This record gives sequence, structure tokens and C-alpha cells, in this order.
Amino acid sequence: MSISENDSNDDQLDPSTPQKPAENDPSNELAKLDELEDEVDPELIRELKTLPKEQAARFVAIIERTIKSHQGPLPDPDTLARYDSIIPNGAERIMQMAEKEGDHRRSIDKAVIDKSFSIKFRGQIFGFLIALTTMAIGGWSIHEGHEISGSIFGIGGVATLAAVFVTGRLGKKSDDSEND
Repeated sequence: MSISENDSNDDQLDPSTPQKPAENDPSNELAKLDELEDEVDPELIRELKTLPKEQAARFVAIIERTIKSHQGPLPDPDTLARYDSIIPNGAERIMQMAEKEGDHRRSIDKAVIDKSFSIKFRGQIFGFLIALTTMAIGGWSIHEGHEISGSIFGIGGVATLAAVFVTGRLGKKSDDSEND
């Protein structure tokens, strides 16, 4: 079996073709020392340059992993680029996932706010109806000649609603101060 000229990989061995350094090549890691000078103590950089290549490369890799930190809903751009190189359209899929998650979170927040508003509005309507009913019953009782019981009923119903309104406001203030 012979290999034709087109099938050979001579261009990889050609000295005029620039060779890409291997990812685990110690010289590749040592080249990063200059980039790390802004983030690492210069004395540490000088010490690393005095070590044997392999040992210095391991330290550089450890330092680089330690320095790189990211916080947020999305990976940093370097990580996104690596996902994109591994998974077809990986970065785009991650961005779409984050957008969908944000839309979902906002829709849940909106539903909670709408429900809260609806509950409060219904409470106000029912409170108004209760106050109106107690005053009507008290007025009817007074009209029928039961002045004392009608007054107690009418004033008691309104006073109860006022007390609930006031304590509800006070309860909200104490809840707010506990959350701070």
C-alpha cells in the first residue's frame, strides 16, 4: 500500500509552515507569564522564570485557573467560545437558554404581582361591602327603634374594619423592617 503525495501530511513537517504549539506544551504555558504580570506579584513571576520549564508550566496553569473567576448568569466569553468549539452553536444555545430563563423569571414575577394586586383589590371590595352592610344593618336597626343595638352594630362593624386596616398597616411596617 502506497501513500500518494496528496494524502501525505508533509506540510505539517515543513519548517516553513508555522507550527501550532501543543496545548500542554510547557513553553505555551510559560508564554502566559507575561500576560499574568498585571495580575500576579512580579516577584512570583521572577521566581517562576528560574524554575525548570515543566514545573513552572504547572504553576502557571494553577495560577491561571486560580485567577480566572466569573460570576453571573452567563459564562465568561472565553468559556462561551470553548463551548462553541465543542458543541455546534453552543454559545448561541447558551444565550438562548439564558434569554428563555430570563423571560420565564419575568413572567413568574409578573404573575405574582398581578395575583397580589388582584387579592388586595378583592380585599378592598369585600371590606367596603362589609362596612356598607354593617352600617346599613345598624341604620335599619336604629330606624326600627333599636337605637342602642343599631349604634353598637354600625359603629362596631366600622371600628373593626378600621382596626384591621390600622393593624394591617402596622403589620406591613414590621414585616418590612424584618426584611431589612
